[in-house]
Amino acid sequence: MEKRLKRGLVFLVIGVLILGFNIVSLFIKDVIPFKPVVEEEKGVISNFYTYGNHFNIEGKFLHSIEGDYSLVLVNNDGEELIYSIIISEEEVGFSFLTSGYINDGVNLEKLALGNYYILLKSEFNEEVKYYNFDIDEAIEGIDYYTITKKGVNNNIKTSFDLEYFKLIVARKDLPSNVYDFVVDPGHGGDDPGAINGNEYEKTYNLMIAIDLQKKLEDMGYKVLITREDDVDPGYGDPYSSNGRVILANGTKAKFLISVHLNGSPFGSKERGFELYLAPRMNFSLARLIKDNVLANTNALVPTNSRFYVEDNIYVRSFLNVDLEEMQEEAEETGYELYNITNSTPYYYILRETGNSITGAYVDGRNPEYGINIYRDKNYGIESYIIEYAYLTNNDDLEEISLNYEKYNLSIVSAFRSYLE
Repeated sequence: MEKRLKRGLVFLVIGVLILGFNIVSLFIKDVIPFKPVVEEEKGVISNFYTYGNHFNIEGKFLHSIEGDYSLVLVNNDGEELIYSIIISEEEVGFSFLTSGYINDGVNLEKLALGNYYILLKSEFNEEVKYYNFDIDEAIEGIDYYTITKKGVNNNIKTSFDLEYFKLIVARKDLPSNVYDFVVDPGHGGDDPGAINGNEYEKTYNLMIAIDLQKKLEDMGYKVLITREDDVDPGYGDPYSSNGRVILANGTKAKFLISVHLNGSPFGSKERGFELYLAPRMNFSLARLIKDNVLANTNALVPTNSRFYVEDNIYVRSFLNVDLEEMQEEAEETGYELYNITNSTPYYYILRETGNSITGAYVDGRNPEYGINIYRDKNYGIESYIIEYAYLTNNDDLEEISLNYEKYNLSIVSAFRSYLE
């Protein structure tokens, strides 16, 4: 009896010690947060931005580090999310970026709630080291809201406390002025767009866009449409307070779809479904969209070869002839030419909604336009111009008139698959 009592007391003491240890461990974890061990040397982050639903970082180290490099996000439990980076050796040290594509890098939609330390990781001869960053103070912090899923959103912010650069992910309701998508029916009002007899592109754009907005909203997304009537938002100036660019940028949306029908200057034979993207974009989403549309409608691969990249996908930048014309206009009007190159997106709805990431430049120096007040921002909307069909081709016009809802269902389905 005495032995059993002693044995019971021993087990009781052990149990109390284990319980006490667990309580202390939890207390330490909550009160003394995890901090990664880093080397004394630091890198410098020269730029970071969000485009669409991705976060990208650019920076440099002024000294050499041996081994293989990666960017890691380390949570409060010490668990790592690892991202490959692109390294460029320099005369002193090296520079790096998380992706060569502006809509790639860290997918913010995939981050669970919590805090993440942003570090450079090096691995050499089985030795692993971590390096911290200093931040260029001129860079504006990120304030990102995730796409609405079942009525729920997360807020993601950057934080720099003079010791660590972090991403902080917290549950937060979507503010009234923040949206998931912008749908932009092209043209409107005095701007008819393409014309085929008595048929005007602006009319079809609005009809298709309203249906697209509804289908996106039926999926639970929050959507802004730039016009709901036969008007040209901003009275033809996309940079006025009610213009397309300012309306779109003010939403902090992740995606913009600009709805158009095409018109051919080469007669009525050209037809097909076309997507226009900004340069330096990953085509994953664009391919999903065009594959869905081609599989579920009678849309065709276009015969148009101008600015063609691959089937149904086009990238239009400024050509030398465009730059020469702009130089002449600047000289005649008396303003200094914008800083544009052959890699600057030509279409303003792609360029000016991506802001600094896509080379937005409209700053008021050209008196013909207003000012894109968001042009220097380090967040941008991932924007697509979708030319559903050729208005100038009667077969294409009939096809889209009868089946535009199928096109929209295919497009929405592509976004849903991409965002899952």
